Amino acid sequence: MESFDLSWRVVLISAIVLLSAYVVLVVVALARNRGWFRKRHRPTGDAGHFAVAPLRDEIRELRRQIAELRSEVDALRTVAPKENQTPYASAIQLAKGGQEPLAIAEHCGISRGEAELIAALYRKR
Repeated sequence: MESFDLSWRVVLISAIVLLSAYVVLVVVALARNRGWFRKRHRPTGDAGHFAVAPLRDEIRELRRQIAELRSEVDALRTVAPKENQTPYASAIQLAKGGQEPLAIAEHCGISRGEAELIAALYRKR
């Protein structure tokens, strides 16, 4: 009768194979218990639509309000002179905003000729 001789390599490989099989079985069992393999429930049809529609309407309204506020701010920036500005800097801002030379002259306290020159130079084209 022959003796059965186990080398350390055979024992090590056997231990690695058994350990890896055990790890795979544990992971599969945990995955099943926690529902990792179940199909995710997604709302179908109108159920999801009804939940999203009011949010879309609100976003649309907020975007409209933001656009309106931006246009108001831009208008105020072009018309309202800053406190530390000279009359000519204010006149340039008004001219860039599209104001008429007579309105620029009255608002900034400069002559009509100066206002016409500034309006001609800085008017948007």
